[in-house]
Amino acid sequence: MKDTNNQISQPGGGRITARILHPAHVASPSPCRGGFTLVELLVVGATIAILASLVLSAVNGGVEKSRQVKCTNNLRQIGMGIINCAKEDPDLQLPMVYNCTAPG
Repeated sequence: MKDTNNQISQPGGGRITARILHPAHVASPSPCRGGFTLVELLVVGATIAILASLVLSAVNGGVEKSRQVKCTNNLRQIGMGIINCAKEDPDLQLPMVYNCTAPG
């Protein structure tokens, strides 16, 4: 760095040395900003909201599919139980229900 030393006299006889930098070496203002603009924050917020909605719809679809699988497995277990009972006791007859409404 090019610099020049200038000495300044004080009234009491002391001297102060001032360092003066050459204008070509003085740092220009930094292009860095201190924060985010409102538009940038809104774009990030909208992106997060879209991604969250996609994830939630996928999770809800998975929950519904798990309910369907659970129901199917329950029906299968009931069917297997009826078949096993029929194999154990061929004379066993399951009661037939004609009227499903509650009395009264």
